[in-house]
Amino acid sequence: MAMYRTAIVGGRRGVHHARCYAGIENMRVIAICEIDEERLKAASAELNVTGYADYVEMLEQEKPDIVHAVTEPTVPRHIWVEPAAAAGVKALVIEKPLALRPSEAEALAAAHEKTGLKIIVNHQRRYLPFAEKLLEFFADDSLGDLHFIRACTEGDITDMDTHLMDVVLFALKDIPITHVWGAVEGAETYHIPHRQCPEDLMAIYTCQVPKAKALGLLRVAQPFFALLFRSLGS
Repeated sequence: MAMYRTAIVGGRRGVHHARCYAGIENMRVIAICEIDEERLKAASAELNVTGYADYVEMLEQEKPDIVHAVTEPTVPRHIWVEPAAAAGVKALVIEKPLALRPSEAEALAAAHEKTGLKIIVNHQRRYLPFAEKLLEFFADDSLGDLHFIRACTEGDITDMDTHLMDVVLFALKDIPITHVWGAVEGAETYHIPHRQCPEDLMAIYTCQVPKAKALGLLRVAQPFFALLFRSLGS
């Protein structure tokens, strides 16, 4: 069995993600990159790996197979792509959300097209045991046509909302979204640097579904992952 060597970027949440590699027999964390000196020292000591303050230096010295970048949404994802590809990295794992603005999404797409590097978004919840139960639920023909989905979660829209939407799309077999409509209400959290978005956001997603139309309503800052599914038979 091939062994894959992984380098982590981000000494805060990156440490939590790095711990999970201990349960994967053919993957090993070999290094971590963090610009904050104290966090770097603590992270490298806990993981017992070499720490770097410079991303490119880490790539050149360690030559990892995989880079797992666990950074705040305010750090554009595309900056990790070209250096990783140049160093021979086989795959890049990045955090959600992909981007906070269209220009960042376009830059990421351009970097991917230029390098051909495999880029994976860390949406792991569709692989948890409950996800299979969702598929069984929707496979029940007695439900009839699906007209409405309501999904709720607690947390910031850049944190939990993407996980929630991914689970909804998984349940709907990843059908393409054709329209998005959003409304904002509630208290604002612009005073927190890495959470610059209003609380209590609501968005309605209109999805293209064979023989039916599904409307998804997502509300953030509600009881954690309380999913309510409603099917209206014709």
